[in-house]
Amino acid sequence: MPKSDRFIVLASLIAAFGLASCGSGTNSSSETPVVSTSESLASSEAGESLPFDELPSEASGNVSDAFPNISPITSKLDMEPTSVYLPSTKEEINGIDSLSRLPDVVILNIDDKINIIDSEGAVVSDFAAYFNEKLADKVIPAVRIDTLELLYQYLSYIRGTLYVADSYIVSSNLEVLLQASKDPLASRCSLAYDATAAKLENDDDYYLIEAASTAVNAQVVILDENNANLREAVEWFNARFKCPWVKASDGTIGRAILSGAYGVMTNDVETFYSSIQNFPIDGTTRKPFLAAHRGLTTYGIYNENSLPAITDAYMFGATHVEIDLQITKDNVVVVCHDDSPAYFSDEVPSTSVRFIDNNWDDLKDYNLTDNGVSVGNKVPTLEEALTALKGTPTIAMLEMKIDWCSDKALAKEPLKIVEEIVRKTGMEKQVLGITYYPPFAQQAREASPWMPIATIGYGPSYNLEYVSSEDPQGAINYFHKYQWALDYSSAGTLYSNADDFVARGFTINSYTFNDLTHFKSPINIATTNKAEDASNCVAELNPETYLTVDNAAEIPASSTIKATTYSHNSKDVTANLTIIEGNVETDPYLTATYSYTDSRSGKGIYSEPVTIANLALGASATDETEYKEKPGIELPGILQSAVYGA
Repeated sequence: MPKSDRFIVLASLIAAFGLASCGSGTNSSSETPVVSTSESLASSEAGESLPFDELPSEASGNVSDAFPNISPITSKLDMEPTSVYLPSTKEEINGIDSLSRLPDVVILNIDDKINIIDSEGAVVSDFAAYFNEKLADKVIPAVRIDTLELLYQYLSYIRGTLYVADSYIVSSNLEVLLQASKDPLASRCSLAYDATAAKLENDDDYYLIEAASTAVNAQVVILDENNANLREAVEWFNARFKCPWVKASDGTIGRAILSGAYGVMTNDVETFYSSIQNFPIDGTTRKPFLAAHRGLTTYGIYNENSLPAITDAYMFGATHVEIDLQITKDNVVVVCHDDSPAYFSDEVPSTSVRFIDNNWDDLKDYNLTDNGVSVGNKVPTLEEALTALKGTPTIAMLEMKIDWCSDKALAKEPLKIVEEIVRKTGMEKQVLGITYYPPFAQQAREASPWMPIATIGYGPSYNLEYVSSEDPQGAINYFHKYQWALDYSSAGTLYSNADDFVARGFTINSYTFNDLTHFKSPINIATTNKAEDASNCVAELNPETYLTVDNAAEIPASSTIKATTYSHNSKDVTANLTIIEGNVETDPYLTATYSYTDSRSGKGIYSEPVTIANLALGASATDETEYKEKPGIELPGILQSAVYGA
């Protein structure tokens, strides 16, 4: 294929998914400037052509089945962040096995010969030799690739020399991640989008990064600790099935841990190991999210999946509301658990009356009935539900059951209608997609490449490829293919490998519980039929984040601070103060946290980072932290279309 034709194929692929480059042509671990797709493509066209289409689909060289099992550090945290080592010098790279304990992941720079290089570009080792000697069955390797040219060299290498399926590709260049996500071998690797050079000032910035990373199947998003809104940004990504990592350095590791990140990336892993063991109670650094299953389901007050049940969920503390989608004969997307309104209305004559067989005008006036009780609620449309949620912080989890009507309508068409409704209501920032049917998740991703979509269910043996529930390595391969979210309530023995899944970029969620048992477990989103039971549980602690003391002796052991419940009420609690990072005798600034065990849920909660400023050691009486200004991502037209709509 001529160079120009190959380039048109690549450009068309990128345009089809609406993706842009956010990386430069360098391949170092330092921050990289943001460039547009047009600039990157122009650079590629000027050099050698990239014959991605000529790569074989199978590996002919050595294939590593190494699968490192991730072992917790045995701290008090109920889900420890993944330890991600970022060595830069030859000594640090070669000395990985002299650390007090091996990291979970190591990020390595490579050259076009697939040699491991240091931050100055000097060759340290052949990749295969280094992997076999120091990493195999012990550490997950992550290769840093920021140019299409280097990606092509790496893809050739994994076909002809060594293919490590259990690995990461890390890039600040979305074109690289896009191509990797489409490659039959590289797509089995975990993908991480390095957004450390990007601005994180508000939800517009968060959404842009979330949507772009989702479109290239990057489950991990890497953020820089030098950001005033770090904890808020981490919470944004956690709430949307992402595994955020935070890049940290000496003095900011405690802050990175307390951000609630699922991974901490640093070249000082020894400080990370010591800091992680300073937490005094069993608990979490991240706020568990609470999803109301079918909205509020209090019989006699709400009919499930009704408009009041959906909109009032926020009042009772739900951060998310899970609703089920069906479609009518005349293409109206409605909210109902089953494919027939007869299951939820005594007025419908038969379960054979299906949404897909009837026009909406013929069904919309039926009253919903739960267990023989109706409060006058009716089946809402998706547009009505999203319009009602607009203006609240509630995230709508759309369970796409419109696959049930695939005998009467092509799934892709209803999915396009869902996309149009989300755009029309302006709810792009507040929707997630879930489904029990893996191929449908793939179709949904094609229709809405920006929307986080996960396959849920009863473990990776459900529906398609059979994988034993005791085979975490097989499960990881399945997760990569279908972006599966581990279902705590039905995953059986897989849950004992939760650290393995989180280390590969997959969150832990629960579908569905009726008491607070699962809510106390180390999960990300807890979907419940009893959201109101958790409404008075403490969701987060709200202390003053800059505490000055005249000397170390004045550091309090505990204080009365503000706390917020899931139902948005404020209350005073007595919380203990613990230093996470820093030396009391020598450091003017210490990183600390307040901890509190909620009596209702039994869950231990840690506050956001608290800086203790010791005036006797020269600390400032006011917070003078300076944060670097970072550029926003300048989107070319093709990415604007994918993220913001036509």
